[in-house]
Amino acid sequence: MGGLALCLLSSACAASAGPSTTTDASPQIVITDAAKVDGAVGALVTLVGVQTRTKWPTVLGADVDGDYAMSDKRVRVTGRIEKHLQAGPPMVDGAYVQGRAAGSTSYRIVDPKTGALAKPSLD
Repeated sequence: MGGLALCLLSSACAASAGPSTTTDASPQIVITDAAKVDGAVGALVTLVGVQTRTKWPTVLGADVDGDYAMSDKRVRVTGRIEKHLQAGPPMVDGAYVQGRAAGSTSYRIVDPKTGALAKPSLD
């Protein structure tokens, strides 16, 4: 087993494996089921689903920076999945946020370049 680990780390073994077929930084994980979002926390993924028609839009249950005009439409959004546990009553600008109870878990998809919520595009 130790020889395998050394082989994987050596450049000679990497060269003998042939050229890499992945040339871009696009994520290899595409998620179309909200139940699979938790398993992808920390990974760079593309979510494909319907954007909700809410004040804080989501795709497959993950918060996004969605344009209201794309509500109820199938969109695709790429970024890194983050998971948040809401410890106390959620507040934004001094007002309680409806639909998010204390102790609840929420997800968001973040643009890895900016750190802001990722913006969906029509699929």
